[in-house]
Amino acid sequence: MMQKLGWFVGLICCVSTLSFGQGSKAVLTGTIVDEATQAPLGYATIALLSLADSSVKEGTVTDLDGNFRLEVKPGTYLARLDFLSYTSKYIPKVVVNRGENTLGTLTMAEQAVALEGVEVRGERSRVTMALDKKMYSVGEDLANIGGSVSDALNNIPSITVDVDGGINLRGSSNVRILINGKPSGLAGLSSAEALQTLPADIVERVEVITNPSARYDAEGQAGIINIVLKKEKEKGFNGSVNLSAGWPWQGNASINANYRLNKVNFFGLYSLNYRSSPGGGTTSRTTTSPVTETLDQIQLYQRSNLNNTFRGGLEYYLNDYNTVSGSVVYRLGQGSTDSDVDFFTYDANGVLIGAAARDGLEQEDEPNLDVNLNYTRTFVEEGRELTAQFQYGNGIEEEISDITEQELSLDLEPLIGVDPLLQRSYTREGSANTLTSVDYIHPLVFGGTFEAGYRGTTRNIGNRYLLEQFDATNGWQTLNNQADDLSYDENIQAGYVIYGQEWDKISLQGGLRAEYTDISITSLETSQSAEKTYLNFFPSAFFTYQPNEQDSWQVSYSRRVRRPRFRQLNPFSGFFNSQNVRLGNPDLDPEFTNSMEVGYLRNGEAATLMSSIYYRQSTGVVEYITTFQDSLTVSRPVNLGVRNSYGVELGTSVDATDWLRMDADLNFFRAITEGTFEDQDFYADAFSWSGRFNANMRFKPLNTQVVFNYRAPRNTTQGRRLAVWNLDLVANKEILNKKGTLSLRVRDVFNTRIWRSETQGDDFFQTSSFQWRRGQQVTLSFVYRINQQNRERGRGRGDRGRGGDSGGFDDEGGF
Repeated sequence: MMQKLGWFVGLICCVSTLSFGQGSKAVLTGTIVDEATQAPLGYATIALLSLADSSVKEGTVTDLDGNFRLEVKPGTYLARLDFLSYTSKYIPKVVVNRGENTLGTLTMAEQAVALEGVEVRGERSRVTMALDKKMYSVGEDLANIGGSVSDALNNIPSITVDVDGGINLRGSSNVRILINGKPSGLAGLSSAEALQTLPADIVERVEVITNPSARYDAEGQAGIINIVLKKEKEKGFNGSVNLSAGWPWQGNASINANYRLNKVNFFGLYSLNYRSSPGGGTTSRTTTSPVTETLDQIQLYQRSNLNNTFRGGLEYYLNDYNTVSGSVVYRLGQGSTDSDVDFFTYDANGVLIGAAARDGLEQEDEPNLDVNLNYTRTFVEEGRELTAQFQYGNGIEEEISDITEQELSLDLEPLIGVDPLLQRSYTREGSANTLTSVDYIHPLVFGGTFEAGYRGTTRNIGNRYLLEQFDATNGWQTLNNQADDLSYDENIQAGYVIYGQEWDKISLQGGLRAEYTDISITSLETSQSAEKTYLNFFPSAFFTYQPNEQDSWQVSYSRRVRRPRFRQLNPFSGFFNSQNVRLGNPDLDPEFTNSMEVGYLRNGEAATLMSSIYYRQSTGVVEYITTFQDSLTVSRPVNLGVRNSYGVELGTSVDATDWLRMDADLNFFRAITEGTFEDQDFYADAFSWSGRFNANMRFKPLNTQVVFNYRAPRNTTQGRRLAVWNLDLVANKEILNKKGTLSLRVRDVFNTRIWRSETQGDDFFQTSSFQWRRGQQVTLSFVYRINQQNRERGRGRGDRGRGGDSGGFDDEGGF
C-alpha cells in the first residue's frame, strides 16, 4: 500500500512541477438587468457550465448595481442566469479568452405573478434529468430531513429498499453503490445496515446511472447509484447546524463548516446520530414431510444505534491548472439488538403441540476509516483533463450475541425441570481496501474526444466466526462445527479506452474496458481454499440524436458483471435462530449481463419528460434457494440459470404553478428466470411495477410535501412478494430572518410499509411479514445556516439540465 501511495504522490509532484507558471485565469464581466424596466438585478447568479456535461465550473452573484466579475479558466462554456422569481436564462457557447472579457448587458424576464397568499420563490428542481443519468437533489427534499441515507434512497424513483435494507434499482438488487464516484468504506462492510445509520443531511445529491459506459466499473448489472456528499466552495466562512429529534426515539446533531481563503478551501463535518428502531414480524411455515406440521414464529426486536461521523479535508489550488485535495472520514458505530422470538408448533388439525421462547441480545461495534488523495490537472484546451486519486479504507464489524431459548408447556409456561438452552456467537470481520486510478480526457479536432484510464483495487477481509452452546457437563462447546476463521483477498485491475465524436445533431461514443479479477477465500481452520481468476472485456456504445434544444434520443449498450460478495461466499454468513439459517456458497461464479436501452428526453420550459425502454439478458444468475433440512429452513445462493428482463420507465417533473411542483416516476418490468438446482427446475415469470409521486406545495407561511411510494406484487423463483406502499408528509417553515428552517415529518402515515412474501418448495409452504420500524415515525428538525442563504433562494425553476448537475457552485470534491 505504501508503494502505491509513494507512486501516487510522485506523480502529483512531477506533473504539478511541469505546470507552474502556466498563466493566469481570464476575467469575465457583465451586468444583469430587468428586461422590462432595465433596472439592475442585485444578487442575481451567473454560473458557467461545462459544454460536455453541464457541470458547474465557476459562478458568482451580482452586486447591488447588477454587475458581476468572474475569474475563470479560458475556454467555451454554457452560461446560466438565475434570479428570484425570474425565468432562468441560458446563453450558449460563451467563449472566454485570456485577459478581460465582457458579456455586456444581459436581460432577464420576470415570471408570472403568483396567486394571493402564495410566496413566489425561485427554487432548485429536485430532479435533473440527462440521457445517461438522473440526479436527485437529496439536500433539497423536505422528506429527507432528519432521516437516514437509506430513507433518502427509498424516496428516489426507480430505487427501492427491501426488507433486509438491500438497495434495488428497477427491481434488481444487482446495483453498484458508490460514494463520490468511488467505492467507500463509509458504507461499511454491510452497506445495507450502514446506509440506515448514516444521516441524510451529509448527502448533496444522488446520481442514478442505469447504463454506464466503459469509464465506470463494470460491477452492477442494473446500474450505478452514486451518492455525492456535501462540500461547499463559497469564499469565506459558512456552514450549518442541524438538530432533529423524533419518535420512536431518534436524534441527530451535526455541524457542517467550510472556509475558503484564496487558494485553499477547508471543509469539515461532524454528526452524532442516535436511532431506536422497534420492529418485528411473523412467519408461518407448513411442512408435509415426514408429517404435516405448522410452525408459527412471532418476532419482536428493539434496535439501537449510536453513530459518530467525522469528515474533514482541504483543496489547494496550486495554480490555474493544478489542484490537489485530500479528505479523511471516520465513522464509529455502536449498536445493540434485543430480540424476542416465540415459536408455536401445530399439528395437521391445528392443535398446539409445542412452544418455545428465544431471547437474544447482540452488541456491535463498527469503526470505519477512509483516507483519500486527489490530483487534478487541467490544460489551456477546454475539456482536456488529467485526474489521479488514491484511496485507503479499513473497517471492523464486531458482533457478540447471547441467546437463551426456553421450551414452554402447552399453557405457555416454562417447562419444569427443563433447563433453558444457552448459546452465544462471536463474529469479527475486518476489511482493508485500496484504490488507485488515473483518468485522462483529450479533445480531438472536429468534435472528437479520446479518454483512457486505469483503476486498481484491492480488498482484504478477515472473518472470525464462532457459535457455541452451553453443556452442563462440558461447558461451552462449538455447535455443529459452526466455527471458522476465513481470509478473503480480492484484486481487480482494470483499464479502459473511449472514443467519442460529435456532429451537429448526432454524437457517437464507443468504449472498451478490460478487468482482470483474482479472488481467493481460505479457511484458516481447515486449510481449505478456493481461488477464481478471470479476464473479461466490457464494451459499451452510445448513439445520441438531438434534433433541437428540447428533444434528445439515445440508444446505448453495455456489458456488466456481478461478482459474488464476500458474505455470499462465506459458508457461515448468518444464523438467525434455531429454525432459520442462511449459508454462503464458496463455489459461486460471477453473473454477466448484456444491457440495452433506448431513451428519450424532452426539456420544456415548465416540465421535463423522460422515458426509456430497456432490456437485460443475464447468465449465471445468482438466486437464494430455500430448502427444508433437518427441521431447519436453510437459504443459500446458487448460480441458477438465465434471466431475461424487459422494462419501460417513465418520469416527469412539472412546475404546475408558482406554488406547486410535482414529479412522478413509473417503472414497469418483466423478468423471466429459469434454471436448475439439484435436479429441480425453477421458473419465475415476474411482471411487476413500482411508482412514486411527489408534490411540493408552497403556501405562506408553510412549505409542504407529500410523497407516495408503491411497489406492486412480484413472482419469484420460489413464490411471491406481495405489494407494499407508504405515504409520507412533511411541512417546514423558515424562521430567524430566513437563517433557520423548522421542519416536521411524518413517515409511513398509515403504517403500511410491511414486507410480505410467500415461499414454497416440494415439502413446505411459508408466509412471512416484516417491518424494519413498526408504526409511524415523527421527526422534528431544525437547521440554522451560518453566512449562507437558504439554498432554494435565488435559483430558477428551470434547473433540469441536459447533463450534469446544474445547481449550486460545488462539485463532487475529494472523498
